[in-house]
Amino acid sequence: MRALEAAKLVAHGRGGLALGPVDVNVLPGEVLVVVGATGSGKSLLLAALAGLAPSTVAHDLSVGMVFQSAALDDACSAFENVARATRARRVPAPDEAARTALVSVGLGDALATLPRQLSGGMRRRVAIARALAVAPELLLLDDPTAGLDPRTTREVLALALPSGPQAPPTVIVTHDVDEVVPRADRVLVLSAGRQCFLGAASLLASEPALACYAPRRGTDDVHAEAW
Repeated sequence: MRALEAAKLVAHGRGGLALGPVDVNVLPGEVLVVVGATGSGKSLLLAALAGLAPSTVAHDLSVGMVFQSAALDDACSAFENVARATRARRVPAPDEAARTALVSVGLGDALATLPRQLSGGMRRRVAIARALAVAPELLLLDDPTAGLDPRTTREVLALALPSGPQAPPTVIVTHDVDEVVPRADRVLVLSAGRQCFLGAASLLASEPALACYAPRRGTDDVHAEAW
């Protein structure tokens, strides 16, 4: 597994929105959490890393992405939503890879179920399965816990944030300071398209202008949970 190296990234979005320069260098198994006010450039950053927005990024990592809306086709089963991705990426034994991914997120009994028949948390699981089934070298997650209750949030994060040196570098945009930020190896804070902080979550509370992004629960509390 390779690292993501995107130093001094600059990107441009719709309506004249500009981002950068920002440093997005993430090692395999690391989780970079990106926070900031609405309009600060968080989604533009993910779009740039995914190759969906003009930018100075030049990485060649294969990408798995979980969109905030889940972005599922409600006319197709959960299995077909995932299998379409594995087939398009030419994953070996694509149907089996799709089935295995859905089983791994606890949806082995819902393969034939349409997304509109699933709860919000289950839809998010399908989106996670789709992203992981293609064996990505870079995992991007856009506010994957938005609208979920605390228990479902923790279940989704446990599935969406693989750990260990063989896990892909992961970048997650979030508004959920208390549940997501403690799981970060590093936190990137954006303001008006500019990088204003990059470092450990534990340092946020000591910066008055950034204290709003400091979690009320610590990393030790998070890792002690029995998901």
